[in-house]
Amino acid sequence: MKFPTLSLPELDTPEVAPLLAPERIGPRDGAGKTCVVAMSGGVDSAVTALLMRERGYRVVGINLRLFSPDDPDHRANPCCGIPAMDDARATCARIGIPFYAINMEGEFREAVVQRFVDEYAAGRTPNPCLECNRHVKFRHLVDRAKMIGADCLATGH
Repeated sequence: MKFPTLSLPELDTPEVAPLLAPERIGPRDGAGKTCVVAMSGGVDSAVTALLMRERGYRVVGINLRLFSPDDPDHRANPCCGIPAMDDARATCARIGIPFYAINMEGEFREAVVQRFVDEYAAGRTPNPCLECNRHVKFRHLVDRAKMIGADCLATGH
């Protein structure tokens, strides 16, 4: 199956174009394989999805929903709120890959938010993004990739 080369306007820049050149992408070794891409809604995950598709993988975009749409805090956090999930969904639609949002609100609240509150109350300054990566994001992304029979997981990290 041959995929057309697609791009997003923000990727059509003199700085990014050389990174997407065929000689930089590597062998097209993904034929017949599936790759889950963690979609944040940003440029890094969009480039990752495009590169994996260019390598021949069937790409599936997944976003972990960490906040409820009813929670006013989701607007305050641009990297993992509902607007970022909407951007991830739009990016997947634009590049023609399936998109799934997985509800991780409870796990996030317990493993990241509550831990942050506890550590801060104890006089320490925790890094919630590290805790999220360690206890929520990567564990659940790997689990979901295995669940759908994907051959690999890729992120823009």
